[in-house]
Amino acid sequence: MQNQRGFIGVGVLIAIILGIVVLGGGAYYVVQKNTPSQTAIDTTNVNTVPTKNNQVPQQSSNGTTGSTVPSVSNSQTTASLSNHAVGTIIENLFDFLQKTPNVPGTSYPVFKYQNNQIVFVGSTKDRGCVVPVANPAKVQVPLKFTRAQTINGTLTCNTILTKPDKDGLCVEADSYLIEGNTLFNVCQKVGQIDVSRFRFLNTRQWSTIYTDGKVVGMQFAGGENLLLSGIADPPTLEPVFYRNEDTPYLKDAQNIYFLRNLHPETDTKAVVVSTDVSSFEVILSEPNEVGTLYARDRSHIYSEENILPTTNLSAFETFGRGGAFGIDESRVYLLGKIIHSGTNKSDVEVYLQNPSPDWDGPPSSYSVFIKNIRTNQWYKQDSSSPISAPSSSEIGAKLFPKS
Repeated sequence: MQNQRGFIGVGVLIAIILGIVVLGGGAYYVVQKNTPSQTAIDTTNVNTVPTKNNQVPQQSSNGTTGSTVPSVSNSQTTASLSNHAVGTIIENLFDFLQKTPNVPGTSYPVFKYQNNQIVFVGSTKDRGCVVPVANPAKVQVPLKFTRAQTINGTLTCNTILTKPDKDGLCVEADSYLIEGNTLFNVCQKVGQIDVSRFRFLNTRQWSTIYTDGKVVGMQFAGGENLLLSGIADPPTLEPVFYRNEDTPYLKDAQNIYFLRNLHPETDTKAVVVSTDVSSFEVILSEPNEVGTLYARDRSHIYSEENILPTTNLSAFETFGRGGAFGIDESRVYLLGKIIHSGTNKSDVEVYLQNPSPDWDGPPSSYSVFIKNIRTNQWYKQDSSSPISAPSSSEIGAKLFPKS
């Protein structure tokens, strides 16, 4: 799990403007596979989008169309643990394009109508391919709710098209289209769905997860779609949140699931973490610190999908940058891995090695000293044998106990 732990957060506004907005930003979960090549199409000259009333979109003072949230024609939402909506708004694609401006310097919106075809213009290897729909006029675009980001103290929508609503939610297009009961992702046909029950399950930009009450799917980097298996009760499926942000955990009426390293050809099954749905909660989730993810239920402490051996649940706590470290009654953890055991928590002090080139690097490369203050013995992480006391120049910041 060292190469792919947890998830990745949303980039800064400049990165968004450079085009990350198209597929929701960040990276998703795993690598992409080769997909059939598509004919490249020039997307510089775009046909006028057909409209029902031939009205021209209203222009703002800066030359772009207005930034109103698309009107709802088929709204599928569900209450979440943090009492904000996740789901989708389904709207006719032409209606959406008519009132959606092209964001300068980006490939947003994700689709365009050109030469009587619908063309994908998102920032993936399939950019410029044609979506193989039969009748473009009957195509719908599902719009997902996303959590607004705080930029310079102001809640801001990543698509730069809408303003957050009172719950801090935005609306943006993804790389999916619907024709009749058929779902398309980028330029590939995914399969048949129940449109009336179709909804997205997450508000974060690191991935896209959806269900129609039967099928559960998710998207990978490059736009590749995976149909997730192992979900017991898809109609009740929803994210598990931490401080109003969704995490790599999902839950239904029966189980808690973890979305580990998945691959559309070799591993499509969600991991069942717990069956104690009512008591399960995320203790800490830091998307900007890869792998920092701890949770608990009535019986166990978890790091991602792994059960930690702690028997005193109330003794467990996290510390260090991003909460990468954990400690229980007699063990110290780094990203869920035991790096020291055998010393009572009340006798433990943890210090960063100094100078440490690792502090600004990935948490998996941290190097620390552990001191037993009762016996005055020192240990290096991952070593059970005492070492000579390090010099003052070797000892850096004190990580535990917290100051």
